[in-house]
Amino acid sequence: MSNAPFELNPFDLELTAAGASPAEVEAKALVLGAWTVDGRAQLADVELPAEATEAITAALTTLKATGKQDSTTVLAGAAGVKAPLVVVAGLGEQGAAASTTNERIRRAAGAAVRAAAGAESVALALPAADTDAAVAAAEGAVLGVYADTRFKSTIGADDEVEAEAPEARRLLVCAPAGEGLEQGLARALVLGRQMAYTRDLVNTPANLLYPESFVASVQAHAPEGVEIEVIDDEQLREMGAGAIYGVGMGSARKPRVAVLRYRGKGGKHLSMVGKGITFDTGGISLKPAQGMTTMKCDMGGAAAVAGAVFAAAELGLENAVTGYLALAENMPSANAQRPGDVVTALNGLTVEVLNTDAEGRLAMCDALVMASRENPDVLVDIATLTGAAVMALGDRTIGVMSNDDELRAAVAGTSERTGEPIVGMPIPEEVPEQLVSPVADLKNITGYGKPCGMQSAAAYLQRFVGAVGGEDHVTGDAEQIMWAHLDIAGPAFHEGSPWGYTPAGGTGSGVRTLLALAEELPLA
Repeated sequence: MSNAPFELNPFDLELTAAGASPAEVEAKALVLGAWTVDGRAQLADVELPAEATEAITAALTTLKATGKQDSTTVLAGAAGVKAPLVVVAGLGEQGAAASTTNERIRRAAGAAVRAAAGAESVALALPAADTDAAVAAAEGAVLGVYADTRFKSTIGADDEVEAEAPEARRLLVCAPAGEGLEQGLARALVLGRQMAYTRDLVNTPANLLYPESFVASVQAHAPEGVEIEVIDDEQLREMGAGAIYGVGMGSARKPRVAVLRYRGKGGKHLSMVGKGITFDTGGISLKPAQGMTTMKCDMGGAAAVAGAVFAAAELGLENAVTGYLALAENMPSANAQRPGDVVTALNGLTVEVLNTDAEGRLAMCDALVMASRENPDVLVDIATLTGAAVMALGDRTIGVMSNDDELRAAVAGTSERTGEPIVGMPIPEEVPEQLVSPVADLKNITGYGKPCGMQSAAAYLQRFVGAVGGEDHVTGDAEQIMWAHLDIAGPAFHEGSPWGYTPAGGTGSGVRTLLALAEELPLA
């Protein structure tokens, strides 16, 4: 029995390669793909009997299927196919660039398994030209089956409330055996499990998820090979971590920093810092009511770090990975910090708090100092940090900023492999100067209504990366560790209807990128 402080959705999933042709595979549902050709769905090439191809093609024509990306057409079987249900998933315009084909397959698989809800076994026969494409289909399927049902209930005849649980799933990938297929499917299953955990954390309401319970959850969920150190509020105060301590002052639920260590097998060292504001009211700089409705998701960065560290441990990566979860609840109260307060961060820098709703960077800066003290080869932070990122990049794209152009390009370059859209952004040279305070070393915002909000947050965080303490940190001339900042304010939480493999609610944004970095550790 789990000792976790709140329930997680069951992850009871089997993922294997099918040992039979698509028409003969034993499954309750068969997933096929269709391209858009002249506005109509055209069945993608796959090994099927002629009668099956003819029947499915006729049905697509009758139903006026388009084959558009994320669309699905559900058929009650087809002649020559054993599966009683056939789901045709749209792949978009035929002739798509090779660099986007795997992501199209990934999204099609996710949409299809959701359309086949209730089928206890699903076979995927999407057009996979190679092992990478077959693994992409597997990834899309394991991400697409996620549904958060923990807080739903059904009233039985005896008026007892029974929790509704998703059915267990068996997923089969119809692909020829190839080098790396078995390993790729195993990785996809680990990714699915840890993405589900990340999504569960983001979706858990703030009355259940707060710094102490977040820590208890990672302790209960951590796989073998992960060591966990917990720094409580009193320790934070005594060690001089005044920035994160100040953020948590207004809440009865005090801040924590959890350090998750996977020591690897002698490779390089990647450190990751995640913003973990378990609920963000804005503090004394109170948000409007409509701005608070999704603020349980403001710990999405910390959740992504936990998921990535756990996945790295499960996969037994060569490289060491350390995650720092900067956990606090930002509440207004008689004890809350005020606009104009000055706090001292762990590296000795003083910060004038002009806006208590710019709290994420305050919580993270102390964790960045902790990470810097271990001198990792690469340091990455991830956060639902700025509305400016949403204004600039929309709801689906991550922004990455860095103190190293090559690292920024390498992080953005993981997108082709992972499917997570990332755009590299510069930190203009004039922005750091705008963070200088007349009464302290720094201020936590450049000013109300100022441009470059995403980059100014990154410039603030950069001051806490590298050599710790001394005049160099005051002047900003400290020797820098190779560092990148990921702003996931847009893609971390999806308020609309599910699409592709993306569910409503917490998405798990950033986990795939962080795991890819842990596997490859670029430039280190």
